[in-house]
Amino acid sequence: MKPVPIHIITDILNGLQQGLSYRKIQNLYGSSKSTIARISERLSQNGLSTQDALKMSDEELKAFFYVPQSSSQIEPDWSRIHKKLQQKSVTLILLYQDYAQCSEGLGEIYTYSSFCRRYNEWKQRNGITSIGGNVDNRPAEKLEIDFAGDKLQWVDPYGEIHSSKLFVASLPYSCMLFAEAFDNERQNSWIDGITDALEYFGGSPFVLVMDNAKALIKKTDWREGIPQIAIDSLCHYYRMQPWSCKPAKPQEKNRVEAAVNDSERWIIAALSLDGYPLARDLDDLNELIRQKVDEINRQPFRRYGLNGSRMSRFLTDEKHLLQPLPQQKYERSDWRILTVDKAHCIRLHCDGGHRYSVPAQYTHKKVCVRLCRDKLEIYDNDTTEVVGVHVRCYNMNGSKTHLLPEHLTDEEKHYRRSKQDWINAFANRGIPRTLALRFIESLWSHSEFSGARISGAIFKLLKTYTAHELTQALDRSLEIGEIRYHNVKAWCEKFAFAERHNREMNYSEPDPQYLTAAHENVRNDYE
Repeated sequence: MKPVPIHIITDILNGLQQGLSYRKIQNLYGSSKSTIARISERLSQNGLSTQDALKMSDEELKAFFYVPQSSSQIEPDWSRIHKKLQQKSVTLILLYQDYAQCSEGLGEIYTYSSFCRRYNEWKQRNGITSIGGNVDNRPAEKLEIDFAGDKLQWVDPYGEIHSSKLFVASLPYSCMLFAEAFDNERQNSWIDGITDALEYFGGSPFVLVMDNAKALIKKTDWREGIPQIAIDSLCHYYRMQPWSCKPAKPQEKNRVEAAVNDSERWIIAALSLDGYPLARDLDDLNELIRQKVDEINRQPFRRYGLNGSRMSRFLTDEKHLLQPLPQQKYERSDWRILTVDKAHCIRLHCDGGHRYSVPAQYTHKKVCVRLCRDKLEIYDNDTTEVVGVHVRCYNMNGSKTHLLPEHLTDEEKHYRRSKQDWINAFANRGIPRTLALRFIESLWSHSEFSGARISGAIFKLLKTYTAHELTQALDRSLEIGEIRYHNVKAWCEKFAFAERHNREMNYSEPDPQYLTAAHENVRNDYE
């Protein structure tokens, strides 16, 4: 019978006791005639009068009229299921599959939706309830950070497959998201991710919420963890308070946990949908990730009652409340003491063996090296004077030797002269600048490598011949279009010989009608 309030049942019993008709009882108490008939039938089936029924208490009336019907489905052991749910990684779907497997062939089983509903009803009957709290997120108050568990695999132009970890940051109020790929989860990756996230948001919040990773927290505590020195320095620079979650309580940074799920779906899975994404290097991969991040932040909210997007809510309610960033970006650094090799360079094995130049006088000596994210500073080990600043390189392919112009020796400068340097060198030795320009341009039009080598070889002719003789030789070589070292040298010899003997050079072509005089010593004359 459909549940009817106890006071309605009592009113119906009083009406029956008074001998009223079903229609009269319906008009008085609003109950349907079918309900009145079922109550009367129930009394007659058990041989009870209305007077006996009115003497019952409310609980007795409820038990008498609402007899629980036996279910055709096999009932699970709900107390066992509730106990099993306390175990790590055990879910209701897992327990439902176990229930279905154990009940196979014994009768009907519940569907999964009915299984969950019946379990919730059992908890309510046994007073097992869990009350969720309401979290009030304030604009610009916190920034939550984490690394995604799934790795992002990508392919470089050489066909090599790389695996990168995805750093994720989120502002809880607007749910604004930031993501960036790194090679690992070391402390430098955390620091670079945090600084890049703050640059992306255009300001810093007042609290930095993080988990208890060893790279972030020196000592965990239930109340307040002790951050690592580098993380504490970073937070002090951006005027943020470092705050770590309680051990084994990731729900204290629930917004970034949700952002990690979004990143795994909308960034990692989206980029890998048609195979591994192709990128030149990690910077190129992060450009692809940044496009996906912007798409996520501009997506309209799907939850009922929320208008706009992450980006619109951030720009409207939160961005103006963030603390302004310092003029210079935070720069983390590591210090190393390295020995300069015989080619006056230091080698960084942590970056794939890239070599960076120092002045030649430091060969085989020790120098102090400060490794920043984007640059590398080299200091004299005794005087702490800066002897070189390089752009730091991470590319595993291509040239790995990086030389600064001020560190080149005289011999290295000679072999690394540019086109303009060679023009100036010839002009300074007495060769007309216009001629030097025509000569160098003609040489370098074919190949920079061969042009530089031939220029150096011809320049050394000035040790043997005068500038006037070389000028004449270059002019003649350009005129006939034969600009080669041996041709220029041959012309220099001819002009030098003519000057030593006071002769004039004859540039006329030989007479095609000229015949060699016949005489008995003509070679190859076998007639």
